[in-house]
Amino acid sequence: MDSNNNKYLTLLSKVLTKSASLEEKEQLEQWANENDAQKAFVEETLEVWNLSKNYAEDLPVDTNRAWDKLEAKLEVKTPQPTIWRSLASYWKAAVIAGLVATSVFWIASRNAVSVETVLEIVETGEQEQKELILPDGSLVLLNENSSLAYAKDFKVRTVDLKGEAFFDVTKKNGQSFEINTSTTKTKVLGTSFNIRAYDQTPVEVAVVTGKVAVESVQEGNKESVLLLPNETVVYDAAVKKMVKTVEPTNNSVAWKTQELVFDNTELGSVIKTLERYFEVKIEGDPKILNCHYTGTFKEPKLGEVFNTIAFTFPTDLEIKKVDEKYILIGQGCE
Repeated sequence: MDSNNNKYLTLLSKVLTKSASLEEKEQLEQWANENDAQKAFVEETLEVWNLSKNYAEDLPVDTNRAWDKLEAKLEVKTPQPTIWRSLASYWKAAVIAGLVATSVFWIASRNAVSVETVLEIVETGEQEQKELILPDGSLVLLNENSSLAYAKDFKVRTVDLKGEAFFDVTKKNGQSFEINTSTTKTKVLGTSFNIRAYDQTPVEVAVVTGKVAVESVQEGNKESVLLLPNETVVYDAAVKKMVKTVEPTNNSVAWKTQELVFDNTELGSVIKTLERYFEVKIEGDPKILNCHYTGTFKEPKLGEVFNTIAFTFPTDLEIKKVDEKYILIGQGCE
């Protein structure tokens, strides 16, 4: 048994019996927070311990024999923690021995997750973007307020995404590459695409090159779709519905390219794109939503975009700001 693991198991036993110092509690908490597997183990052990309080404490138990049996089974020789000796008269000592025995087996059986596997987590804050190259050579550009987690050794090409990122995946001997969000799983071999998966919003996957398979992982809905270049799918977890569209994906990656492109685009769609890019609220007069607009904006600024649209729009267009919302008013198009 790894001596480092034995150290934290001993700390856990002290916490269970309320004999741990503040420093020891902090050491255990820090170890638990290193990865999800260790955290789950500590939480589950504490829960089992609390449940054990409902049982009698005067049951007979030979803790020495239990510990010796555990060591023989695992073929390890570790000093018997003092705690087992001092609590030999209590049934709870048997519970601790059982929990530690379980934990040793658990750590051994899940060694790849709890001991050897180290997670790499990359995060971005407000108005911050980060570019990173994964161990397989794949390129990821992470948008603001997002996080990407993956195994540092990257033996399995799987990442967990919260927020938005652009992926340029490298082909590797036919191995698939998976991106998991809270409600979807996206599989690719080698391609470039954008995934938007912020909390409380539908997940959007837009393909630039290659082929992408997207499926729902929500309980009760296993819908899936195959995407080709210039195809986008939006999955709304609230209604468990997946909608696929075929249109240029330029504006889906505008946060990366710093360019907005509208080619005979309905104003209603233009408004949605501007809301997303500039993170503002825009309301359009229903009469003008079906009007079409063509224009390209490099390194766009909202005021300049509004002025250009108003100047080149086929009919008179007025733009007002009321509180934190922009309102577009005009006549309909024939």
